[in-house]
Amino acid sequence: MHDPRFDQLAKLLVSHSTKLKRNEKVLIDAFDIPPEMTVALIRAVRAAGALPFVQTQQALVGRELAREANGAQFDLIARHELERMRKMDAYIALRGSNNICEAADVPATRLYDIADCVADPHFRARKAIMEVDDPLIGRTLHVGPAIRMDGDPPEAAIGWTGPALGAHQAYVMETLLGGL
Repeated sequence: MHDPRFDQLAKLLVSHSTKLKRNEKVLIDAFDIPPEMTVALIRAVRAAGALPFVQTQQALVGRELAREANGAQFDLIARHELERMRKMDAYIALRGSNNICEAADVPATRLYDIADCVADPHFRARKAIMEVDDPLIGRTLHVGPAIRMDGDPPEAAIGWTGPALGAHQAYVMETLLGGL
């Protein structure tokens, strides 16, 4: 049975969230969501005159891939995904979950540490890792903002790298610790 809420959400994502225009290319990343929602989104994209590209993912499949994958394989996947993303004008990701513990048995050693994130060109291209100016040490790496508002560049969300070591020591000692 068709759920009209899928159509409403698809129309909102296309007309408001992404404001797709004729001939723009959009990558729809559908992760563990009902196929009917993906179809509704494809139809809404087409109705706007835009071109839908779809990737469907399932946690069970991703889990199996991650269990035995190596760094070289992940690097190739990241480069492929980055190249595809660069060819798009918009990106819509819809995430669902059939089993939130699906990847519980994937060893943590298969996940990225911060050095992997810094070295990954996809993280840099998405500005999840950014270079920023620090008054004491100069250019340094900083984690980019996780949430971004439409039209705001990620750089605008990072106003400063934080206080210098010891900058609040006097306040803490006198005010919070009673002058110890």
